[in-house]
Amino acid sequence: GKKRERGDRDDAGGKQKREKREEPAWLFASTRVRIVSKSFQGGKYYLKKASVIDVLTPRTCVLQLEGGEVLTDVPQRALETALPKRGGAVTVLAGEHRGQRGTMLDK
Repeated sequence: GKKRERGDRDDAGGKQKREKREEPAWLFASTRVRIVSKSFQGGKYYLKKASVIDVLTPRTCVLQLEGGEVLTDVPQRALETALPKRGGAVTVLAGEHRGQRGTMLDK
């Protein structure tokens, strides 16, 4: 077959498979998160819960773990949001209503 040049697109005209899709920035102060990256800090904090105490850039933040320890320069890609219990406080993280607060009615 034909060798592909660096700039060649696939038949569908889409982007190359290796290109990473950057997820939208959703970090927000006071958000409860869980560290889901096994590679972040060698997995030392894997599955630990924390609160975002400061947003440094749209995709990096400062966290405070439940035990009080503070972690800086944490990438958003290492995190996922932690859902509160029914009745707990929530914040809309993306879209038209970003930043609005509410109450968790049901999971």
